[in-house]
Amino acid sequence: MHDVLIFGAGSPLGQTCTEASKGSGVPPRLFSHQASPGKTQYDLSADSPENLKLDSSRQYAAILCAGYTNPDLCLENPLYSTKVNVDGMIRLLEYLRSKNVIPVYISSDALFDGKTGGYSEEDPPAPINLYGLQKKIVEDVVRSRFEKYLILRMSKILSFFDTNPFVKEALALSAHKPVTCFTDLEYAPVFIEDIPKFIHAALARDLSGVFHLAQDESMTRFEQGRRTAKAFGVSTELVLGKSMDTVQMREKRPKNTYLLNKKAKDALGFQFTSYDRYLERLKSVGLPKP
Repeated sequence: MHDVLIFGAGSPLGQTCTEASKGSGVPPRLFSHQASPGKTQYDLSADSPENLKLDSSRQYAAILCAGYTNPDLCLENPLYSTKVNVDGMIRLLEYLRSKNVIPVYISSDALFDGKTGGYSEEDPPAPINLYGLQKKIVEDVVRSRFEKYLILRMSKILSFFDTNPFVKEALALSAHKPVTCFTDLEYAPVFIEDIPKFIHAALARDLSGVFHLAQDESMTRFEQGRRTAKAFGVSTELVLGKSMDTVQMREKRPKNTYLLNKKAKDALGFQFTSYDRYLERLKSVGLPKP
């Protein structure tokens, strides 16, 4: 049994990992950019990991979901985002290595250029934007410096949080408001509750390496929007499509980052939640009030 450390505990994924750890015996230690009840402040851009004072005699696993995760914000603030996502994360990782902590690094499909899709864990990363490059740099450190580790790559995350873009989209469609979705942006999202389930199962089985967490089926953003409309009983005509090529972007974005989940499924017999099942859950939970 590992003592679990969660960095980025205030984020949706951090909160979900925290909830999933309840009843596991030893409650996780929670670290967040801002201190709050039950959470210790840890600022990747400034704090020294030596202050964590981890006990070398204990067996820890650290879920690392802290950082700048919005690619646009990374580009707008390149020095600060690098200070957080790369410099601060590597500084934390080096300390964790000195204490024999198993890192669980949350990575991204932004590592790939998106030209083909259907990426396996063996495909070489080729990031085309700053956020993807930052993720690659840290992945390289994890793989070269740790004997045991988990690197979990994923695309968009499906959740019930009111900040989630798919919840916002469902709210708009339910109010009969049109939404615009890219017809040439393709990926396979992952349901947020699947992530801590996989982490705990992988740690229990002493797995190590890179794993892609994704639903079985890839879909375009446009198709995803139409499925949401159908699920909530509104016209699919409210979902408007357009190409990424028609949008002036400051930085390139990969188009098809469909991740293959075979390695994760084979290793644990894991079953990922489909998008349609997520929509069923979202309807049963109920949409937040706009």
